Amino acid sequence: MILKSKDGERQWGLGSILLLFLLCTIGLISMTLEGVQQQCVDKNVAILHHGSDRVNSYFSRIQGVLLAAADPVQPTGVESGTLERIQKLGIDYPEISSISIVDKQGNVVYSSYHQQMNYPLSSEKYFQKALKSSKPGISDLYTKLGNRAVAVYVPLMKEGEVVGLIQAIVDPYKLNNLLSDLIIGREHTFLGITDTNGVIIAFSHPQYIGTSLTRLESIQLALQGQHAAIAETSALGKDWRLVVARPLADNQGAVVLSQPTRAVYSPVTALLQYEIPAVLLWIILIGVLIYRKVLRISQQEVDLMALQAEKANAVAEIAASVAHEVRNPLTGIRGFMQLLSSRTKDPKAHEYGKLIVEEVDRVEVIISEFLSLAKPHSMRRTKCSLTGILRSVYLLASGRGIYNGVDIEFIETESIGMMADGAQLKQAFLNLCNNSIQAMPNGGKLTISVKREAGQAFVLIQDTGEGIRPEHIPRLGERFFTTKEDGSGLGLAVVYRVIEDNHRGKIDVRSELNIGTTFCIWLPLE
Repeated sequence: MILKSKDGERQWGLGSILLLFLLCTIGLISMTLEGVQQQCVDKNVAILHHGSDRVNSYFSRIQGVLLAAADPVQPTGVESGTLERIQKLGIDYPEISSISIVDKQGNVVYSSYHQQMNYPLSSEKYFQKALKSSKPGISDLYTKLGNRAVAVYVPLMKEGEVVGLIQAIVDPYKLNNLLSDLIIGREHTFLGITDTNGVIIAFSHPQYIGTSLTRLESIQLALQGQHAAIAETSALGKDWRLVVARPLADNQGAVVLSQPTRAVYSPVTALLQYEIPAVLLWIILIGVLIYRKVLRISQQEVDLMALQAEKANAVAEIAASVAHEVRNPLTGIRGFMQLLSSRTKDPKAHEYGKLIVEEVDRVEVIISEFLSLAKPHSMRRTKCSLTGILRSVYLLASGRGIYNGVDIEFIETESIGMMADGAQLKQAFLNLCNNSIQAMPNGGKLTISVKREAGQAFVLIQDTGEGIRPEHIPRLGERFFTTKEDGSGLGLAVVYRVIEDNHRGKIDVRSELNIGTTFCIWLPLE
């Protein structure tokens, strides 16, 4: 009787699961198409909001760096420090074709592209606008020396008066990477940026750059500072599309996304996109439940795994949101503090201003490291030059090394290529170099070298700094472990994850107090 009772309970439990499955499936299929269509529209709006936030952050970041590059005492002057900062800006933003300093009369005082020296800006509308408004901005698309270009500019101030501007000329054909990842897998979907005239300055399909979208009602509303989502005839493919548009900050243009209406309002497409995947998801879920029932898998273990995954996703979302929300005001605080410092003659005020800027930079570093740990990264392995990556790290670290009195040497014996995520490796090596420079507050020497050894790439990063205590070396790479008073304990955690977890490499640390530290890194080439 007991056995029969247990068999009955099993059959009842399985029947209940199947009944629940059928009810849920019927409920999913009976979902109204209006609700499905609204989900599609909302998804497009969410992508657009994400894209506009990214564009605003990108231009704001360039404007902040431009302001920091100018000499605060002589804004239109070209000192060695200004040239170094301009050179670094060109390295960090490869889409920038040139950087110029222009005086109040529109004459180019300096340009990283020499042909621009003979190209006065006094007649350009954005130059006149900058003189009147004294606000940073973005130009409309224009033709410069036979090429299409967009200028990101910041007025230069002295004693409350505009004395010129510093500008970065951006190649619009290199801006596509700014948004293209947002529409991967969305066939026939267009995403781009327009200037204040409704002309495309960056687009997922570069052949349309320079095309005017002003006849679209959604674009007209966006250029007036309003959000819009309207089904209308496309100005590009001449088909019927849902066009979603949102203004950029300070109405300096608009971000626009369009998708064929058949992908939004077609019942067949909506069912294929939403209902059938949902049904398949439920079938898989029930299969998993039955499989767990047969093998008597602990429900608590499955719940714990789901909870951990949910927490990881929540941390990633929070990290991305916090980084975005905090970085934008930090850029403004940094730029305006430098501006305020340049307009006062009080030495104490200069000292306080410098201290605030340094603290803002430290917060920026902590945010970047926290985001890189909390946010899951997909590996993008491509054929890249390890020697080129290290040379780029050397150039980036050199600026900070000069400021801290550290002599940096780069030794390369041959060009070494490998399949790797170049961006991750660059971040890891840059973290190591920054740590080494911080370990030499009174100056010293940092050596970066790379060579091929036993079928592997061998990278050596060696400093003559304070060294690491022997008891601390086994804990290197632990999250939030740090020996620095102002450290976050995230930089080395990123290094170990990138080298050992993501690229199957090995790290060996050798250190002596008051003599220096050496990081030996092996990376497989196959």
